[in-house]
Amino acid sequence: MSVADVAMRTEVLGAALESLTEAVDGKLAVDGIENFPDETIQRLLALGVKLYAARRAVGAEFAPVPAADSVNGTEVAVVTTALLETVNLDLFELSLWRQWGRP
Repeated sequence: MSVADVAMRTEVLGAALESLTEAVDGKLAVDGIENFPDETIQRLLALGVKLYAARRAVGAEFAPVPAADSVNGTEVAVVTTALLETVNLDLFELSLWRQWGRP
């Protein structure tokens, strides 16, 4: 794949992300979170988790959110706890993993 192809795909992906962000914000404003499909939330979160983990696995070092005030502590705790429960991982195991090193 050429550098031009990569640049074009990156530009297309950026535009798609902007469009998706606008669509999500619009749906939330009109319908509220109660009417937001669970499957959509699950798919978006899974995609973000997979992309972030893959980049970290190849040595990239960057924060998982654009700014510290993008999410609050309660939101992080809720999502982290749910993710750990989903994959049947205890907090103790997570602590061990951090001590052993991580990608």
